[in-house]
Amino acid sequence: MSSFRNIDPNTIEYNMYDIIFKNQKIEKAIYNVYQNIDIINSGTEWREADSEMTKCFVYGKKFKHFKQLIQEIKKLNRYDYVLIDTEPKKSANTFGVLLASEEVIIPFTLESFGIQALVEMYDYVMQAKESNTKLNIKALVATKTVKRSKLENIIKEQAEKLPEPKLCPVSIPNSVTGASSVTLKNLPIVLTSKNKLAKAYEQLVDLLEFDIEGEWDDYKRY
Repeated sequence: MSSFRNIDPNTIEYNMYDIIFKNQKIEKAIYNVYQNIDIINSGTEWREADSEMTKCFVYGKKFKHFKQLIQEIKKLNRYDYVLIDTEPKKSANTFGVLLASEEVIIPFTLESFGIQALVEMYDYVMQAKESNTKLNIKALVATKTVKRSKLENIIKEQAEKLPEPKLCPVSIPNSVTGASSVTLKNLPIVLTSKNKLAKAYEQLVDLLEFDIEGEWDDYKRY
């Protein structure tokens, strides 16, 4: 999101690191980037967040948990959804987000390493669910897909054998247009184009809003 609307993270005064570790007020770190879209930038210091959290646990230093962060955002009464983008790996940071969340979307690539990572993350979510009973996996979403790939079809069959929830019937195709849109136009692809990638993201949102358990099979596949 740093490139969204040409935002330079180095010019942002307050960010997520300041909120979590320096107890900065959340209102000072919220930036409006588009109509009805606000962000909190992670900041360049966030790369040290995982080790910083570990130090806090070891030395008994206080820091703001993500659950507190979510509660403060809800009190602002401005937003329908709060989305938190995490790194695709196990970490204190990711686990903290899972403990504060109600739903999680797990993207993965249709390759052997992608399936392995998906299974590991699924287990990680189940661990978090032991402490956060409200947490549910909203969807497993295949990304960077290539139409009519025999290898992907084989791996997709393996993914469909995983425990619930079912593999999302909408996948995100492999395309450079997403990165190009952000780089050249400073906007995500859904706001600049109606191409295959943009339509896939729109269909994914429609599917998630469809959200009737057991009826994904009735949702039109694109």
